[in-house]
Amino acid sequence: MTRKSGSRGHALAALASLCLAAGLLFSGSAAAAAELQLRVSREPYYVGLPIDLHVQATGLEKEPQPSCEVDPPERGTLRLLGIVPNFSSSVRIINGRVLKSETATFTCQYQFSASQPGDHRVGPFRMTQGGVALRTEPYSIRLEEVPLDPRLRIRLLVPDQPVYLGQHLPIRIEWWLAAQLQDRIRGYSIRSDLFQRDDTFDFAADETPRRGEQSLEIETSSGTITLAAKVEKRRHDNRDFLVIVAERTLIPLRAGEFALGSASVNVEEVTRWQRDLFGGRRPAGTGRLFSRDEARSLVVAAAPLEDRPNSFAGAVGKGFSLEVSADRSVVQLGDPIALTLSVRGDGNLAGLSLPSFGASGELDPEHFHLPEGEVPGRLTDDAKVFRLSLRVLDEAVSEIPALSYSWFDPELEQYQTTRSRPIALSVRPAEVISADDVVSPIPAAQSAPDARADGDADAPETGAQQGGFSLTGADLSLEQKREKLLQRSHARPGLQIAAYAGSITLLLAALWARRRSEVNPDLRRRREVYRQQRKRIAAAGSQPRREAMTQIAAALREIVAVAPELRSPELDDLVRECDSVIYAPAGETATGADAQFAERARSLLDRMRETLG
Repeated sequence: MTRKSGSRGHALAALASLCLAAGLLFSGSAAAAAELQLRVSREPYYVGLPIDLHVQATGLEKEPQPSCEVDPPERGTLRLLGIVPNFSSSVRIINGRVLKSETATFTCQYQFSASQPGDHRVGPFRMTQGGVALRTEPYSIRLEEVPLDPRLRIRLLVPDQPVYLGQHLPIRIEWWLAAQLQDRIRGYSIRSDLFQRDDTFDFAADETPRRGEQSLEIETSSGTITLAAKVEKRRHDNRDFLVIVAERTLIPLRAGEFALGSASVNVEEVTRWQRDLFGGRRPAGTGRLFSRDEARSLVVAAAPLEDRPNSFAGAVGKGFSLEVSADRSVVQLGDPIALTLSVRGDGNLAGLSLPSFGASGELDPEHFHLPEGEVPGRLTDDAKVFRLSLRVLDEAVSEIPALSYSWFDPELEQYQTTRSRPIALSVRPAEVISADDVVSPIPAAQSAPDARADGDADAPETGAQQGGFSLTGADLSLEQKREKLLQRSHARPGLQIAAYAGSITLLLAALWARRRSEVNPDLRRRREVYRQQRKRIAAAGSQPRREAMTQIAAALREIVAVAPELRSPELDDLVRECDSVIYAPAGETATGADAQFAERARSLLDRMRETLG
């Protein structure tokens, strides 16, 4: 009985181990199933104070990092702070077997806030990794409003009258704090819908406080920012206040009427203190204080269409100026001129663009060629700088005329215009490069001093005088006696073959030289220039893009210089495209011309060769 009961005990122990192992395997597979949970910070929730929401997923793979999505709430602001990964692994040994498990957890951290009390619905939240998509249920948050405290005030001062799109608007933030609360503030939070609308309003660079200076913190769509501030003392309702004042510069991005709601401030007040181990004072109890401003609105209008000049390109502000400079003032017809245009003024320089000087008639398309499309600009410390390439098309042009630039002054409610100074130009005709400048001339053979020196115009020119091949004095008679021919062939057959071959060679050379001497020397020179410049264009394919375009443009210009009849609108377009790359503001890093451009150049060269003959 003892042996049987012992065997039964071992059997039960083995069965328990198997069950435990199966349970662990089952639990591991269950943990591997992806799951998404929403965790919200503890109540109570107050108007104007941020609420933390963590969307946590387990059972996903380590890579790639999942994406988090949620529909924006109807009221309030929901902001994603970041995605935090967490990886852990564990090892267990059961009955000699090693069980290893790994867990990947991803947490999407959100923050919600609203300026109105009541129930607010957020979610559902979604998380996606590859083909795995997880989703939570929507969540309802009830916000309570702390009673307004007379010891606090918050004011957001914006213009009451309509403003204009792109106008720089100073706004003022005032936080009023009763003097007795000065040493009892543990923390505060200032919020306004005006600072949450990135698609509607922009702000100029804010002034940051220096060390030791007064500051004011406000909540924005990008987080908490610190502004330089000043402190004033005021009295209101028989109470002394410290007023912390800060300013920002608002730039409207859209036209319309916008309700901004009420700015609010939440303050954590220390109601009770206690001593720590070192005798210092620390908070032992806190309370909430709340205040809000009256509701504000802002009306944004676009610059009026009436009396709008052609030189207006959206600038709003005052005191604008336009400065224009050229890289050279002495040019050949068709050569590019690099213009630099600097716009300065009190306005939104980042949003500035250039008007169409061609459409306004100041740069007549018949006299000047301008690049198509909008010209990008670059911001400097006090200006926005534009660079463009201009080409003169008429030799009669003597200057780059004064260019106009207009803006709308919101204070005067009318358009203003400034003009640049004209730039004097000296335009020379396009230089025609002769073949002698491109190809080394062939030295002419000196003529015989006899007949020509004596003035005998009827004396024939010899081949030497023409610089060609001459057969004068050569014995070209044919032997007719068969015996002599057989005798010579039997005597020296190799010499005979060489003599015939040499004679034929000399005859062909003479015919080639005579035909060449009959060809028009100018045509011969043009063909030689064409061959050299075609090799030059072919070699440009392995050069950096800017150098390749420089070589192609120069080669095409030299071909046209010796053969003006080959010039065509297609050739002008190719040269213009080369110049646009050569004189572009930013350097190119690509190698060689693109395939389409190279094919166009080769096709043009083939047609030019047919024209040359």
